[in-house]
Parts: sequence; C-alpha cells; structure tokens
Amino acid sequence: MRGPGSDGYLIDNAWTVKFASYGITSLTDRLSLAPLIVAQSSNSRYLDGDRYDWVTLNGRVIQELNQNFALQYEASYQYMDIDPKGFNGNRPARGSYYKLTFAPTFKMHNVTDFFERPEIRFFATWMNWDKALDSYSTSDTFGSAGYHSGGTLIFGAQLETWF
Repeated sequence: MRGPGSDGYLIDNAWTVKFASYGITSLTDRLSLAPLIVAQSSNSRYLDGDRYDWVTLNGRVIQELNQNFALQYEASYQYMDIDPKGFNGNRPARGSYYKLTFAPTFKMHNVTDFFERPEIRFFATWMNWDKALDSYSTSDTFGSAGYHSGGTLIFGAQLETWF
C-alpha cells in the first residue's frame, strides 16, 4: 500500500485486499451494459486496529441514438462498514450509499464503444445515503453542515479524454 502517490498517513502494518471486476458487453447493436463490482477490506491503515470495509455494485446502460450521441443510465450501490478508531476525529459508521445518474453523452465516434474518447457528458445525479453515515466526519463532506442523508440532486458536465 506504500508507494509513489499513495497515502502518506499509512502506518507500517497497514494491510488491505481489494477486488475489482468490470467490463462492457453489447446487448443489441444500440444497447450496451457495463457492470462493475469493487470490494476492499483494510485493517490498521492509520491506527492499529482501525478497519475500513466496503463493497460497490454499479451498472451502466448505454443507449446509442446515433453515431455521436447516446443516453447513459447508471445505478450504484455502496455498503460501508468503517471504524477509524478516532483517526482525524472520524467516528465509526456503517451504512449504504445509493446513486442514480442520467447522462446525455456526445462523442466523436461510435458511442457504444466504452473505451473510445473524447466525450462530453451532461448529467443529472440523485444520491442518498443512510443517516448513520451523516456522523462519520466533522471535517469532510459526510460531516458538513447542510450535507446529510435525505437525497441530493446534482447537475454537471464531465469531459473525458484519454492520451
């Protein structure tokens, strides 16, 4: 877990295991599915005996309308069971996070080719999480005033390009 670009707060006996599986498959000539599962379990990351366990499930459906435009629909679920043992003032938390996204997407080429870039995506995302996650931190997003469970709607734009 230690290396260039890694978390500088990790202690020497930090331990983690992570599993990730993702891909994309064509369902029809104009419809693709991109599923994802990622799970991680970490112990003694920042303090002896702390614990960070989570699993994420995600599915993205890409509906090609023409060669340069697609509608993308995405659903995500994440379960977290975290006990930071007070590191950085954070408290234990256990709960789930949910997200739904609708994203009209413009591409230069074939819109159902997941690995083809550049693309620009305008999105509307609704997300919510269990109330138990509200008290995890007083210094980051999950602890900020006005940012709490109950659902949040976000609008934005995202540009992706690969070199």
